[in-house]
Amino acid sequence: MYRAIGFEVILISALMGAYFSLLWISWNVVVPLQAMVFGEVFGILLFLPNGIKILAIYTLGWRGFLYLLPVAVGHFMTLSDWNSNFDELITMAVLSLLAPFVSFNILRWLRVIVPQPMTLRLNWRELLCVGLLSGFLNSILLTIGFDQGLKEVAFITIGDVLGFLVVLLAAMLAMRWMRFARHQSKRGWLA
Repeated sequence: MYRAIGFEVILISALMGAYFSLLWISWNVVVPLQAMVFGEVFGILLFLPNGIKILAIYTLGWRGFLYLLPVAVGHFMTLSDWNSNFDELITMAVLSLLAPFVSFNILRWLRVIVPQPMTLRLNWRELLCVGLLSGFLNSILLTIGFDQGLKEVAFITIGDVLGFLVVLLAAMLAMRWMRFARHQSKRGWLA
């Protein structure tokens, strides 16, 4: 039991830290680079935190939503260039996290995915389905919430999907490296 609690604490901490870090990178690195290439647009063409949202929901279920909510609310509240009131910011933070949660549950209900909560077994096909649907739902929710058009829906969808794919690839490479390192340590090559 204590090992499971310790594992969950480590997983939650890693997901929250990664989510916060990738939000910072998206707003302070990707957005300025994007502005140089595309000018001012609504959305981020490589929104990396979307991948963390999907991994959190996939591995932790509804608790992933709750664990990332404080980070999402804090993120939306620190965006000084958004002229929104507090209620709108909270609503957008919740809607942004609801997109992967709703996508996950729709696909689970349709039996496209079979969740294995609290494991690090990543089924890339299932995650890809959740990521695609989540990117589309998130763009619809954000563009409706901020009264944007079809161009912005496409831009946000592409950004969410690309960000998710980069994070998924990084997570899968990290898992493969961990398995390789564990295998090598059992053979005595790494101490």
